[in-house]
Amino acid sequence: MRPPVLTNLVMAPTNLATGSELVGSVHRALASGGFVGRGARLLVGVSGGPDSTALLASLVDLRDDCQFELHVVHVDHGLRPESRGDAAYVQRLCARWDVPLNVRRVNVKELRRVEGLSVEEAARRARHTALLEESAALRADAIALGHTADDQIETVLLSLLRGAGLRGLAGMGEESESPFTLPDGERVPILRPLLGVTRADVMDYLKERRLRPRQDVSNTDPAHLRNRVRHELLPLMERIREGASDAVGRASEDARLALEYLESQAWELWQEACQITENRQSVCIDRGVMRGAHAALRHVVVERAVTSLLGSTQGFSRRNYRDIDAMITTGRTNSEIDLPKGLRLACGDKRIAVLSIDAEGRQIRSALEKTRR
Repeated sequence: MRPPVLTNLVMAPTNLATGSELVGSVHRALASGGFVGRGARLLVGVSGGPDSTALLASLVDLRDDCQFELHVVHVDHGLRPESRGDAAYVQRLCARWDVPLNVRRVNVKELRRVEGLSVEEAARRARHTALLEESAALRADAIALGHTADDQIETVLLSLLRGAGLRGLAGMGEESESPFTLPDGERVPILRPLLGVTRADVMDYLKERRLRPRQDVSNTDPAHLRNRVRHELLPLMERIREGASDAVGRASEDARLALEYLESQAWELWQEACQITENRQSVCIDRGVMRGAHAALRHVVVERAVTSLLGSTQGFSRRNYRDIDAMITTGRTNSEIDLPKGLRLACGDKRIAVLSIDAEGRQIRSALEKTRR
């Protein structure tokens, strides 16, 4: 497992007057991550919507001067009749700008059935998996996505509504690890060069470039919680207190700074206390080392252990983490507990606890892998 990616804080968005300033914002984000001037290979996720279209256009503007290589992947979720039109639009853009493209079609409905996820979460997981597999095939240095400052604020509010802690308040970083892993543990950095740019700036840039992106009608459907946050909660917050959205963004920056420090310290604890078995079916945890660490560091290490076996922490609650922590620090010898997604934690003696994936978990993982093909 790689050490944590320490991301730069995302500065509060400013009103960009021209498209050249949007491109400059993208350039600064890439330079900050070390992706300029070294022949980096970037995989860009492009849906055909406004944000990803603006991201691709800006990267095309920069690729020669900044000496990086562009590849595009379009993920067709197969959930809307117009999805074929989205793919055709992206194909036209890539042909126009001479950018290699691969269209990936994923089985969201099957993943939802297997995992019991919402449509949004199943689509998100399928999308990330397709991006990771494509980046591995290309040996890409990073995956670039078109999240904006507006997306950041919506994400933070959604996390808080669901009871998330520091990680949820921190939101997304300009550079971060993928939240999902492939079965071999592969992870690729995710870049969000537009995170300091507002949605209004994106629309101005597209108008200046005379680009007419695709519009996803589901973005106005109130059945999706994010849409209610975007169209109902955020306007209400601004009416109650002008500048409320910007205040959320500033709080998120502070939380990310604290989280980056916490994760850097937790990485040292992970290296000292944990070892993944060769078959990647178990994580051996030194109980003595963990007992001597702060509870906040133990929590981050346990998250890493779960992610190393399952690919994400989806389905794990605060109570699950409390049970795991209690078992590691005070559990009796020869005791064990069953956990979500086919995981089990066992304390064979006073020194070592073993977090392992059982037959049920392997079946779930196998079913997930089939949905990725």
